[in-house]
Amino acid sequence: GAATESLRAVLVGGYHGAWIDARQLAAVTLDDAGLGEIGASLATGVIVALDASACPVQEVARTVWWLAEQSAGQCGPCANGLSAVAMLLRTVGQGRAGAGAFQRLERWRHQLPGRGACHLPDGAMRFLASGLDTFLEEFERHHRHGPCAACARPTTLVAAPHGQAVA
Repeated sequence: GAATESLRAVLVGGYHGAWIDARQLAAVTLDDAGLGEIGASLATGVIVALDASACPVQEVARTVWWLAEQSAGQCGPCANGLSAVAMLLRTVGQGRAGAGAFQRLERWRHQLPGRGACHLPDGAMRFLASGLDTFLEEFERHHRHGPCAACARPTTLVAAPHGQAVA
């Protein structure tokens, strides 16, 4: 299968991995040394291409929401932290988050890792941090104007019934 549309970004390392903007791909080698130079690794070995017509805000928000739902709820960072981040991402994507949303996301993305009984918050915040860094303009546009036309299409990363967009 050849590409049917242009590429926006590539997720390397699965749900706890890192996003690489398509414009960076030519300069990156697909090994841990090359990926490490940009803060990524092969990790689980999962690689997902995100096409240009996808909404990266919805992809990141829905995946963080899904990760929060996978929590066993055994400690505060999972039971409270991930769900708070997921809810805030949802409201950012809907254009309803209000002032200070990005400051809270920035604070939480640094506070949650290393504090849980497991590493679910660590990986989820690595995924979020990479998504915010790679797609900041799209997050800011959603924050100001609400969902985009691409939010109505099915997501690439997390399967959910059509029409149930997170963002």
